[in-house]
Amino acid sequence: MIVVAKGPYGLGGNISVLADAMRLGEALGCGVAADWAAGRYCVDGANVADLLFDYDRRVPWPGSFDGCRVFPEAWSADVATTVPPMRASSDPIWMSRAVDAEEYGLDALACDYDVVVLSRDSKYWHSKDYELAPYVQALRPNQEVRDGVAALGLSRLDVGVHLRHGNGERSVVPPDVGWFFEQVDDLTEQRSGSRIFLCTDCSAVVDAFVSRYGSRRVLTAPKGYRPLGAGPMHAAKTSADRYRSAVEAATDMWALGQCGALVRSAGFFSGTARNLGAPWRRGSLRLFAPVYRSYHQPAEVRPVTKTDQLGRSLIDAGVLLDGLYLSQAPADDGRWDLFYLYWPVGRLGSPQEADDPAAIAAAVREHRLY
Repeated sequence: MIVVAKGPYGLGGNISVLADAMRLGEALGCGVAADWAAGRYCVDGANVADLLFDYDRRVPWPGSFDGCRVFPEAWSADVATTVPPMRASSDPIWMSRAVDAEEYGLDALACDYDVVVLSRDSKYWHSKDYELAPYVQALRPNQEVRDGVAALGLSRLDVGVHLRHGNGERSVVPPDVGWFFEQVDDLTEQRSGSRIFLCTDCSAVVDAFVSRYGSRRVLTAPKGYRPLGAGPMHAAKTSADRYRSAVEAATDMWALGQCGALVRSAGFFSGTARNLGAPWRRGSLRLFAPVYRSYHQPAEVRPVTKTDQLGRSLIDAGVLLDGLYLSQAPADDGRWDLFYLYWPVGRLGSPQEADDPAAIAAAVREHRLY
């Protein structure tokens, strides 16, 4: 029998599924294989999970599943495929969790099936008792990741920060950097001589932290940031670059787990660090609670684009257009409202021209940092 952990998400999400598979494999007394052969970090001719990690019960990826009985049966036709096409938003193959296998019964599962496929995190990942922490901590990163973590020289005295900005990613709402500063200020006051290890997807965040705390106190692992407003950080086109992105992400996660306090955006990335660093001292975990979890464009606005006269005038004034939206119609006073995502950042006398580009730039920078 074998438990297969699929890899359709980012690295943190994939680790959440793999940790659950390791726990289930232990309960069943069987091998575990991570199928990350495709997906965001895919490397041609290799399963990137096996390039990055070793772990107990790891078994080689089977060459064939012919004749295998697969649980859940919805995966039977696609068990050899990392990321099958999603047939519907509620497609059952993407809702396969360890708790479902346990509800079926471990003895019955071992009797009736040869392969158990997990494709989603379960309640154990989110447990306040850190039920999956031992399995995340049992993942053994490769030498490249270990060397990257060691080079940072972090300790439990230091404060880790994960700030997921978005860098122009369409649906991501940047968090309030002021809240992060408040938490870091509080935690560093409690830890004399502490440094700040920062993980983010936007170089403007690094600049903001360095400006506030100084370059000697703010540490980051080496990585290549995309240009401001260019979108997701890990969107590499080649195998070599995708592997490099995976190593960078793993290095950040394992380094965060070395710190003694963690200030974080919600998500699987920092959730992995949370499990790696467990147990945490009381008050040393700080989780940002966003007002807006994601951006959904209201019907009343349209995006500002570089083909618009307004867009061109803002670009000429040095204002990037990601996240900028203009009202579809004027207000009662005849003026047009300009928004950065959900926040108003200007009122225009004309939909073609910015009256005060400098004021708009300053208002946008309060939320976007650039």
